Amino acid sequence: MDALNATISRVSEAATKRLPKNVSEWAVPAAAATAALIVGLNLVWANKDKGKSPPMVSGWIPWIGSQWAIDKDPDAFMRAAQLSCERRYRFRCYRQKFPGGIFGAKTTGRTMYYVTDSALINQVYKQTKGP
Repeated sequence: MDALNATISRVSEAATKRLPKNVSEWAVPAAAATAALIVGLNLVWANKDKGKSPPMVSGWIPWIGSQWAIDKDPDAFMRAAQLSCERRYRFRCYRQKFPGGIFGAKTTGRTMYYVTDSALINQVYKQTKGP
């Protein structure tokens, strides 16, 4: 029984020596792990429906997305987003499915889709599903 108590006390002493004593020892690694988890989940969720939806315009801030750019100058945002999507998605099969005037943008937690070509408006209305 003495051997068991001695082993338990040695293990508990070793464990307390390894535990951080103050916040500064564990806060930075915990913040880094949380940031890595958020980035990893964002990458997984961003690629799950690739090819099923129109090209997306990326934003700098995760939840807000492109909202600041849209609020600042909507016309400049539309032109820049259309050029960005045309440069990024040049593949023939992708362009046949989604022509050059349709793109999506994340704004305040939602995905908004924009049609910038007036010739595509009728096609969009014909393909929508009713309630």
